[in-house]
Amino acid sequence: MAKRGGPVHVAKIRTKGKGGKVYTSYLLRRSYREGGRVRHENLGNLSHLPEAAMEAVRRVLAGEVLVSAEDRFQVERSEAARAKAGSQKTEEGFTVNTLSDLLAELGTLCRDKVRIEPGEHTFTRLTKPTPLQERAFQLLGVRP
Repeated sequence: MAKRGGPVHVAKIRTKGKGGKVYTSYLLRRSYREGGRVRHENLGNLSHLPEAAMEAVRRVLAGEVLVSAEDRFQVERSEAARAKAGSQKTEEGFTVNTLSDLLAELGTLCRDKVRIEPGEHTFTRLTKPTPLQERAFQLLGVRP
């Protein structure tokens, strides 16, 4: 058996399953020659990785040096972002909330089913949204 060493690569393997369904696998492989034929040694299965991670692996294996955005760019806050951070208020005057606080605030909007006694007469009543809830729903493009 030939000594297996040398560079590795990502191979895209397509196989057909039942009903003609095509399955795609990405394998980390090393190619070598044995008895005049090209053979492949599978080193790992990369199919579970997101496409962006797969592309990064390919680029690194090709010899490219990857650096983080923080190493390449200097990030500066805009004037509006600095003002918002300093005042803890949005441009509309709402208090800046965390996502969990905003979701909790949106969760206080209620839809009540009201029944008038005696009888079976019912109607649905929606509580009046706060200005913050109205703005959040507007930005999300939904109507409560």
